[in-house]
Amino acid sequence: MDKSRMFASLPPFSCADVPLTDRRQKWMTWKRGFEIFLRAAKVEDAAEKKDSLLAHGGFELQDIFFNIPGADVEAKEDNDCYAIAIEKLDSYFAPQRHEAHERYVFWAMKPEPGESLTKFLMRTQTHASKCNFGKTSTDSSSIAVIDKMLQFVPASLREKLLQATDLTIDEVVKQVNAFETSRSASEQISGQAILPAVSKNTESVQRVKAYCKFCGKNHGPGQNCAAWNKTCGNCGKVGHFRAVCFSRMGQPGSSTGSSNQPPTKSAIKRNYSQTFQPSATAFGKQRRTGTSFPPRRLHAIADEEEEVNIELVEMVSSAIDSEELVWVKVGGVIIEMQIDSGVHSNIVDDRTWEMMLNNGVETLARGNQSDKKFKAYAQRDCLEVLEMFDAEVIINDGNKELKTNARFYVVRDGPQPLLGKHTAQQLGVLVVGLPSQQSLQNVGSIRPFPSVRGVKIHIPVDKSVQPVVQRFRRFPFATLERVDDKLKELLAKDIIEKVSEPSRWVSPMVVVIKDSGDIRLCIDMRQVNKAVLRETHPLPTIEDVRWKLNGAVYFSRLDIKDAFHQLELDDESKPLTTFITHKGKFN
Repeated sequence: MDKSRMFASLPPFSCADVPLTDRRQKWMTWKRGFEIFLRAAKVEDAAEKKDSLLAHGGFELQDIFFNIPGADVEAKEDNDCYAIAIEKLDSYFAPQRHEAHERYVFWAMKPEPGESLTKFLMRTQTHASKCNFGKTSTDSSSIAVIDKMLQFVPASLREKLLQATDLTIDEVVKQVNAFETSRSASEQISGQAILPAVSKNTESVQRVKAYCKFCGKNHGPGQNCAAWNKTCGNCGKVGHFRAVCFSRMGQPGSSTGSSNQPPTKSAIKRNYSQTFQPSATAFGKQRRTGTSFPPRRLHAIADEEEEVNIELVEMVSSAIDSEELVWVKVGGVIIEMQIDSGVHSNIVDDRTWEMMLNNGVETLARGNQSDKKFKAYAQRDCLEVLEMFDAEVIINDGNKELKTNARFYVVRDGPQPLLGKHTAQQLGVLVVGLPSQQSLQNVGSIRPFPSVRGVKIHIPVDKSVQPVVQRFRRFPFATLERVDDKLKELLAKDIIEKVSEPSRWVSPMVVVIKDSGDIRLCIDMRQVNKAVLRETHPLPTIEDVRWKLNGAVYFSRLDIKDAFHQLELDDESKPLTTFITHKGKFN
């Protein structure tokens, strides 16, 4: 039988559209089929095997083979050129498969909709052959620990672990310990880690918090009690709250007259006999029948001072949240703050505040008494606020300067300086709400796009070319709303303008969807380009630029945002850029 006909049913090898993790299996499957054809065709010569491999493998396999160093060797008596070629190709495809990833895919396999159990069993057996589950119980337990850690470690550490071809449990322990140590050191250097305070008393003594018997709260011995000179809502006595009162309503001696200090007029409470006295006219029928009403206790308003204006503060911040950190100039001093939408107020720790004072911070107002209280999560006591101050806040965003006035609270042993929700929204660094609503709200606040003053661009055209008016090109209906928003934004920035008169040149608009989901508006100017006269100018080579830079000391790099919008067209060239949309014509 002709060998060429026998190999005709073997497809060429192709792995361009195959994921990197599946290319090895693709190669092993194709190599198995090729070697079956070699045995059927009774090809035994090494040089002929190698030539058949490259001939039937196709151009893609040939490109891979000839780019592998040492793969293409001549056939000699002391070597097997085909075995060397297969060994080099196996080594090329072997690193593109990781055993931990193969096991992850295996455990995540599920029957497809409509797939029979027999077919699913065959598929799992095929994939299990690519997995290494260990030869002993010790290897199996180590592999299970490695797979479990790869699922829950951070992405940066997972990527580093997967770079190891033969990942062992010792290597995982080493990398995890190194990661935890470096992250802890990084948090301490950046000031985000809250170090535990070292107690002066080395003895381990369990101290019980003492609560005041008059107000029921925990305060220092030098602080004034909140129940001082206040009247109890239960017994009417002065000097304690109803929450800690031991008297019962209606007992002798619970009236206000037994108090040492007479209460004020606004604090006098009526007891039950004074509060509930049934009227003879209103309840005459019940009194005539001898029916008595059971005593009922009214819902009195407690005199305790409720803890209002208490905000919860996250005391520990993670170094991973680097995208939430911004450099803010507070009172002329630049500090790093974290945007926190969970806190409405701006908080500065005492160490940062001391640094700001040493650098001459400029405040608009300062005060030692705070109008708010702050409490850490899962903590009962409030944080100690040393003082509060008002200052000017400035954030630089490129050429823009975001500025406002805000109030800050200095907290002892506080967290990373926090930029509260209210101030962050005023500065525009925190956006809350749906993206569609934000885009519509921001259109009205967009300023005109800056252009180069005194410079207008003229596009020379060939007058003999007949102008072309193209029809409107449809775009996906799902992008209609985003296209409207983009046109409104371009109009608000004065980049485009409405065209109401007839136009000789009209080009269609094309909507391009970016990878991020946003859209880009493009204009198909191919017909206009046929009439544009080209200016020929030699472009400098790298050698020309290098000679001109000889002896230069200072170098700078300029990146102009939307540089193609910086230059304005003259009135004669504007009609060339007219394009048509569902909202009409613009240029």
